[in-house]
Amino acid sequence: DYSPDNTFVGHWAGENTNSGGLNSQPARGAHNSFFGDESGRLNTIGSYNTAIGSYSMHENLTGKYNSCLGYGAGFSNITGEYNTFLGTLANCGSSSTGLINATSIGYKAIVNNDNQMILGGDYIDAGGFHHSTFVGVGLSGTLNGGIGPQNSFEINADPARSSNTATGLRFTQVRNSTSINTFT
Repeated sequence: DYSPDNTFVGHWAGENTNSGGLNSQPARGAHNSFFGDESGRLNTIGSYNTAIGSYSMHENLTGKYNSCLGYGAGFSNITGEYNTFLGTLANCGSSSTGLINATSIGYKAIVNNDNQMILGGDYIDAGGFHHSTFVGVGLSGTLNGGIGPQNSFEINADPARSSNTATGLRFTQVRNSTSINTFT
C-alpha cells in the first residue's frame, strides 16, 4: 500500500488515491480523510486533505492541505493548496482551480483569487429571485431591532456598548500619499 494513513468512507470516496498495483509509481496521496459519496474521488497524489460531504473535493488531483465541509464543497479544486471551503457548494471559480490560501464560506460562495476570503454566496433561486448575503458584525441579539444587517456589510460600532468613547471600529496602517494614519 503506497497511500498511508488515509480514511475513506462512502461510495467511490478517494477512489483514485490508492489506484495502481505493486508495480506502480509509489507516489500516492497520504493522510487524507474523505467522507461522503465520491468525496475526493479523483484525488491521486494530493495529501493532507479533509473533505466531508458527498462530492466534496471531487475533482482534486494533486492539491494538498485543503479543508472542505458540505455537499460539493471544494468540488472544482484540482491543484490548490491550503484552501478552505465551508458550506454547500462553496467552491473556487472554474478558472481558479489551483488557488493558494483561499477561503469561501457559505452556500454557493465562490472564491477566485489566492489569499482571498469570500463570505456568502450570491445566487438566483428556481423562482428567479436574486439572493445576496448580508454580513453583520456586532448586530446579534436585540441590537438593530434584532433584524440583523440590512446592507452588504454592516458594523455596529456603538460607543454605548463600552465604558469608553471609542467607536469600537479601528483601521490601522491606512496609508495616504504622505503618511500612515490610524482612525478610531
